Amino acid sequence: MDGGSNAGPSRWVEIGTLGRPHGVRGELRLSLHNRDSDVAGRLDRVELIVAGSSRAARVARVRGSAQGLIVTLQGVADRDAAAALTGAQVKVDSAIFTPPDDDELLGYQLEGLRCVDPSGAQVGVVRSIADFGAGTLLAVALLQGGEVLVPFAEPYVGAVDLLAGTVEVDIADLTD
Repeated sequence: MDGGSNAGPSRWVEIGTLGRPHGVRGELRLSLHNRDSDVAGRLDRVELIVAGSSRAARVARVRGSAQGLIVTLQGVADRDAAAALTGAQVKVDSAIFTPPDDDELLGYQLEGLRCVDPSGAQVGVVRSIADFGAGTLLAVALLQGGEVLVPFAEPYVGAVDLLAGTVEVDIADLTD
């Protein structure tokens, strides 16, 4: 599963969601998709997706609490303004992430890759990445319709070629 060293162009990547307001000063709970990520300490500009609409925001402060991360956004000064953002998807520019080693990939780099079978025929596209604790899964939208979850491990996943935009998958045992 060699990924090469090409991190690709910068793009906006979803890292979490905003929860309910915390207090009355406009603070919000921030739930990261990857709880082990160190990205919270480097947040500055974010893109918020609220009810299908995109909005840019600046992060004034991120702090920890007993309930998790608490974020303060510039221009969000009270509980009502914070409540309007509850449930917003939080996206960051991919340049914020620490570049992976040559033999590593970041999850967002796999999204959108064409999935090819061992013979090279396209079978689908990576729609998203999921990890429910037992290992990383690729959610693959199949060309013939439907979706399959493919374990990101041998023997199901072979070569990843970021330059070609492909990932080799063997899904024969997963689609019967």
